[in-house]
Amino acid sequence: MTWPLRLAALRPPGPVPAGWLGRRWWRRRCTAASAAAADSELFHPGERPAADLDWPHLLCAGNAAAIAADVQRRKGVGDVRRVQQLHAQYRAAPPAGRAELLRQLSEEALRLPNHTRPDRPGAEPQQMVPVKTVGQKPDFNFPVKDFRHRAEKLNMFRMENLGLLTGSRTYVTVAVTPLRQYLKHELAELEAALVRFALRRLLSAGFQLVSVPDLLNSSVLEACGVSVHGDRTMVYSLDESHHGDVCLSGTAEMALGALVAGRRLPADRLPLRLAAVSRCFRPEVSNLESEAGIYRVHQFTKVEMFGVCAADTAVSGALLDEFVAIQEGIFTDLGLHFIVYDMPPHELGAPAYRKYDIEAWMPGRRMYGEVSSASDCTDYQSRRLAVRDCAGRRLHTVNGTACAAPRTLLALVETGQQRDGTVAVPPALRPLLGGREVLRPRAGRAQWLKGHQLRLAAD
Repeated sequence: MTWPLRLAALRPPGPVPAGWLGRRWWRRRCTAASAAAADSELFHPGERPAADLDWPHLLCAGNAAAIAADVQRRKGVGDVRRVQQLHAQYRAAPPAGRAELLRQLSEEALRLPNHTRPDRPGAEPQQMVPVKTVGQKPDFNFPVKDFRHRAEKLNMFRMENLGLLTGSRTYVTVAVTPLRQYLKHELAELEAALVRFALRRLLSAGFQLVSVPDLLNSSVLEACGVSVHGDRTMVYSLDESHHGDVCLSGTAEMALGALVAGRRLPADRLPLRLAAVSRCFRPEVSNLESEAGIYRVHQFTKVEMFGVCAADTAVSGALLDEFVAIQEGIFTDLGLHFIVYDMPPHELGAPAYRKYDIEAWMPGRRMYGEVSSASDCTDYQSRRLAVRDCAGRRLHTVNGTACAAPRTLLALVETGQQRDGTVAVPPALRPLLGGREVLRPRAGRAQWLKGHQLRLAAD
């Protein structure tokens, strides 16, 4: 079979079946045929790109239109036609110029996003599809306030004058010892209780807890599908002249991916379920009033789920459903009203084949806000991380947020607020707070003095 593959070469014998030019039929036919082509038909003997990608699929001329349309739907930046042009140049180039063309080929192909699962029946391409609603909006017989108002009245939150700490879009909730070296704030205890609550749920579900680093080489982030370079990067990078090519992690998913990178995992131990608590660093920017306060911040604490399973969309889809069920259980037990959405292509990150978001009702903001998400990344990350089973077969990865502390706190405080200014603690968290049922206003207020010393002053 000649390369690149042409439509005529794959035309079925006899009458053309109805719909044979449809994307799904064409993709199955073209991929199956191109996969049968020997590597010698794609690359010169002894030569291969550095990236381990689905080259038969990417380089099949018949797939170009479908891949390009998918990139556009996802608002991606990759150019599959440029990939195929570079491959054609490589095939025709003399030996002296082929190495550079292979490098360019890998670089350009790595910019392409994952496949997107087939369109959802009855849904518009750009539509978020609600798949489940849990609980109802709470009723209040008093004026409802937002998180910031309630937390500041409790004297458990501060978001002003933090430039001497970390700049804008950060926050402080402090819990400390009776020595009064710090403020004693139950809101910080509630945050810690949330983390412990989520971890207990994951450990009981068979997850292995891992302590992960917050500093990662940029190659790890790139392998997980996060763009590190360029004007639109959402990554903090350290000064390369002092620290090398190192970035702050935006989620524990990246460090957990690095943990399994290059490994061969026993098939009888799959799916592998990993959990981690980490600080997440993101240069978030938003001018929307609805995203003010702790809704969108530069750093926060998050409990992450990460899974590795057999390279079968049915298997990784089942693991994704398991992750979402865990998320639903956590937010249900916290007494939140929320909706689970099946997300459209333009809301998927580059690694995701399918993604669910959970949006919780935030009464003080009078809006639903995203508190969690989960994605099936199929083999997008595992190829780049070079993780396989012991038989050398590729694997799939799945990830999800068990608890992102700021937004979950926001939803809890706004949902649990009471007329007298206190905030009810969900029953599920009370054992982790010494039986405390409500958060009450604390006497005193924080004052910052010269020399940046913190003291407790009387109101």
